[in-house]
Amino acid sequence: MIVDAICEAWDKMSADFPEPTAEEDESRVNGALHNHLLLALQEQTLLSSLVRNVTRGSEQYSYDGTKHEFRPDLNFHLTARDIRFPLVGECKIIDASTHRTIARYKRDGIDRFTSGNYGWACVEALMVAYVRDASDAETSLAAATGSAPERWVGVRSTAHYRSVHARGFQYVGRDPREECPGDIGIIHIWLPAPAAGSP
Repeated sequence: MIVDAICEAWDKMSADFPEPTAEEDESRVNGALHNHLLLALQEQTLLSSLVRNVTRGSEQYSYDGTKHEFRPDLNFHLTARDIRFPLVGECKIIDASTHRTIARYKRDGIDRFTSGNYGWACVEALMVAYVRDASDAETSLAAATGSAPERWVGVRSTAHYRSVHARGFQYVGRDPREECPGDIGIIHIWLPAPAAGSP
């Protein structure tokens, strides 16, 4: 439902503000998407029964507390989960012409989850791509992760992808034989955002 809410918010954004969607930097696009998600939260009873709030840039710290001021792009605070540990979404523009490639998507996105900087208390996370070039999600994700991603379909029957990643860190003060972070599954939501002038 959260994935579908993101897609619906994006569709409305793209229809209402096509130029900002295609031309603005990540921060501005994230801000607009965040506002549309908050509106959806107010209007959709079913969504609000699952998500109590969506915050943007909320400060978090790494798994061992040594690194502070991490600010994931979107944080979904679920009604059935401790408010300190939201479902985290990180957003990246994909546009080879401006050097925003799948390598950056992995380095500044996926790797933040596997290293324990983001989402260390969770087993699921979200990556959102604003795709401004002809990059193919399945091919690009396979190249970035080293294996073919699993096809994942939301309620709207829109195809997305899910990849699973091992995490090498250990919780501080916990016996790793009894409690370890385990793998994290990342759902990849690739949204079309063709740059101005694209066919």
